[in-house]
Amino acid sequence: MKRLIAVAAALLLAFQAFSQAPQGALVAMSSSMRVFTSSGNGVILFLTNVDTGEEYRSRAIRNMSKDVVVEDLPAGVYRVTYMDIPFGSGGFVNKGEEIGDYFGTLELEAGKAYYLGTYKSKYAGKFPYMKVIMYYQGTTVSKKLGRFATKAHYDGWTFLEPSDPCFTVVDLGNQTRDSFSYTDNFD
Repeated sequence: MKRLIAVAAALLLAFQAFSQAPQGALVAMSSSMRVFTSSGNGVILFLTNVDTGEEYRSRAIRNMSKDVVVEDLPAGVYRVTYMDIPFGSGGFVNKGEEIGDYFGTLELEAGKAYYLGTYKSKYAGKFPYMKVIMYYQGTTVSKKLGRFATKAHYDGWTFLEPSDPCFTVVDLGNQTRDSFSYTDNFD
């Protein structure tokens, strides 16, 4: 009888551990920005599975958080296809190839957490020739993001460091680009 109880308890613990294990990958990024007199936290990333074409959108881990995540991504190869940068009541949208080129191809495994890095955005120049540039700050994961990943049962981080220290998100002076846009009705 004691053996039967011990076996049942072991099976229950194994089932609970398996049911809590993440089934997909987690991709995270932290960013903050200041443009004109407005400041904002976080970006909205759109990752696309290269094989299926399915698109996944990030979300902030908390309201007004600089930390964004894309959860439960099936294992596979992904690219960051575009980025929305909200601030104030509006924001910038970049659907250009340079975003995907900057982050490259991401090969993700189920159950693992990947960190794209911490970024700080600044603007350079004056309107109408302004640029918004994101500067890579490193791989320091915030405590809130660390707790989020731990609570979701991800164990540790894989850091995906970029090859360049910065990239231009918006170049308003280059009017020939059709990949950049501004919206005053931002979701």
